[in-house]
Amino acid sequence: MGVHVDFDNVEAIEIHKSGASVLYGGKAIGGAVNLIDQTIPKHLSGTKLQGGFSAEAGTNSGHKESLSLAGQIGKHWGWRFGGMNYKNNRFKIPGNPKPALAYDNDIDPGTEDLAQIIVDARNVQNVSLYPYLSQYVIEKMKDPDHGLSEEDLYTDKPYSVIGGTQVDNPKNDKFIAGQPENTPRYVREVYGIRDYHPVKKGIMPNSHGESKSINLGTSFIKHHFRIGVGIKANEGYFGVPAFAKIEQPEQNHDHVAPAKAPVYSPINTRSLNYEGLFESSYQPIHRLINKVTLNYSYQYGDNRELLDIYKVNQFNSRRHALRSEVELHSQDFWHNTTGVDYSNLSMLGEGLMRYLPNVGSRETGAFTVHQFKL
Repeated sequence: MGVHVDFDNVEAIEIHKSGASVLYGGKAIGGAVNLIDQTIPKHLSGTKLQGGFSAEAGTNSGHKESLSLAGQIGKHWGWRFGGMNYKNNRFKIPGNPKPALAYDNDIDPGTEDLAQIIVDARNVQNVSLYPYLSQYVIEKMKDPDHGLSEEDLYTDKPYSVIGGTQVDNPKNDKFIAGQPENTPRYVREVYGIRDYHPVKKGIMPNSHGESKSINLGTSFIKHHFRIGVGIKANEGYFGVPAFAKIEQPEQNHDHVAPAKAPVYSPINTRSLNYEGLFESSYQPIHRLINKVTLNYSYQYGDNRELLDIYKVNQFNSRRHALRSEVELHSQDFWHNTTGVDYSNLSMLGEGLMRYLPNVGSRETGAFTVHQFKL
C-alpha cells in the first residue's frame, strides 16, 4: 500500500514524543507526526514568479515528476502551485515470491490459504489395512438401489451374510499385515499444485503503484497577520500482492449449475482524496502573547477496494476539522500552548464484500501544555 502524501509539498515534519495525546487527543497516545505542507504560502516569495521541476527514476522504484511554482502579486498577496506524478509498474525481488514450502505435497490446509495456492488432492482409502473383500458388496455394487462404492468393498470381517446365509469373504491381496495400530485409514494423494494466479520468479506479484497530486494556495500576508486558503487533491492506485475471488451465491437444489473453476483476480486499491484548507495567524507585538492561530479543513475521501478493475468495496468519508491555538511565553523559561479542537467525521460504505459499518463521530477537546526550563 502506498502512502498518499506528496512529500515534495511537505515543508517540515514535527515529531511529538511527549504531550502528543494532550495536543491531539486519544489518537496520539504513542506520539504524533505532524506534516506541515506548503499549499498555503506562509511567506512572500519576493518575486513575481519562481519555481522548479524535478524528475527521477530508478531501476526498481519507478519514475516520479514534480513541479513547484510560487509568486507574489502586489505587496501582500502570495500564491503557490504544485503537482506530482509517480508510477511504478512492478517491484523486483531476489528469488521466488513464495517459499518452497508452498509447493510441498505435505502442506497443510491453513498454509495453503496463506500461500494462495490450490492443491489438487483427495483422500484415498488405505486398502492395505483390510484383510478381506466383502462378497456382499461384490455382488451388489452394480445395483444402484444399494448405493455402494468401492470404499465399501474392503472389510475386516472374514464373512458376509447374503440372503440369511453366511458366506466367506475373499482375501484382499493388497493387505499388508503387521502395520502399526495408528496407521491412517485414509492417505492424501496430491496430483498437482497451482497458484491462485500465476507468479513469476524475481517479481513481486501485483506490486504496481501510481499516485498523482495537485495543490494550489494563496495568502494575504501583512506585517504580523496572515490569512490564506488552499485546495489539495490526490489520487492513488496501488496493487496488493494477493489475489481473491468473489463468492457466488449457492444454487438451490432445483437449479444446480455445473461447477466452474474459481477465477482469482488481483486485489487493488484506488483512492481519491480532496481537501480544502483555511489558515490564519496573528503575531502581536506583545510580551506575553506569541501567536494566535485559527485553522479549518474539509476532507473528502473516496476509497475503493477492487478485484482487478471491479469494485467490491467502497468507503466514502467526510471530515470537518477546526482548531485554534494561542501560544504564550514569558522570557525564556516558560512556554504555553492552549487551544480547542473540534472534528466531525462521517463514513458511508457499500459493496459486495463490505466489512465495516457506517460510522459517524464528533470529537471536541480543549488542551493546554506548559513547558518550564529551569
